[in-house]
Amino acid sequence: MEAGHTCLGLSRRALPGLQQVDYQQRAKLHSLLFGYDCLVHLAGVAHQPSATEHDYEKGNVDLTATMVNVAKDCGINHVIMISSVKAMGEETAPNQPFTHSSDCKPEDHYGQSKLNAEITLKQRCKTTGVKWTIIRPPLVYSADAGGNIAKLKQAINKGWPLPFAGIDNRRDIVSLPTLNSLIERCVSNAAAHNQVFLASDGGAMSTESLVRKIASDCKLQPKLAKPPKAAIQLLKALPLTKNTVRKLTGNLELDISHTCTTLGWQPEDSKANNS
Repeated sequence: MEAGHTCLGLSRRALPGLQQVDYQQRAKLHSLLFGYDCLVHLAGVAHQPSATEHDYEKGNVDLTATMVNVAKDCGINHVIMISSVKAMGEETAPNQPFTHSSDCKPEDHYGQSKLNAEITLKQRCKTTGVKWTIIRPPLVYSADAGGNIAKLKQAINKGWPLPFAGIDNRRDIVSLPTLNSLIERCVSNAAAHNQVFLASDGGAMSTESLVRKIASDCKLQPKLAKPPKAAIQLLKALPLTKNTVRKLTGNLELDISHTCTTLGWQPEDSKANNS
């Protein structure tokens, strides 16, 4: 809206400023979306322990197919899908970031469903003549973010010691303003058509730095402890903790040069630093 677009937000849940809708009600969707030029598809089943493979396929793949068909019926000529870096994998080797053309090797049902949704998007758009764009963000950072960000914020607020001091890993994140800026650029720039873009703030940080950032935004001082290397290796080997420890200590770097070059765009933090 700030960029001069006329926007309509849809949601399954009743949320302020959004139109509540059942995505299975095609007639209702048609009445709401007819006359718009672009559809930004963010709905889906988020990464959660209780979700099954069927839940992910229905909520991410089937819904994507439905929304492309609705877009075609409504005369919408461009669908932007917010996917996930998890469609590519969980971890990168040191100094070997994912690029927009890296092989996709998802490691869980959520990541696989996001990749399947991307494939479905491309196939349906090809047969309907609708243009597509895929954006793959990593962890999205905002003041009211859920998931691991919310858990870390809770731990910081309670003053719990966090064993992240000295963990020298590199993980990309993307702030909500930067992601919104990228989406807007994809809406308004035809160079985004039929392209895959990675999103990030343009500078990877360690888990320790992320914790310090969260604490700073909360105006708190985190309690950080340096864990013994032997303890980390042990936790990496245990079935119940290995995935969590891997996410907290491993690398997940993204090369967004294709995004920046193709769209003539840069992350919001970079704009501030260059101004």
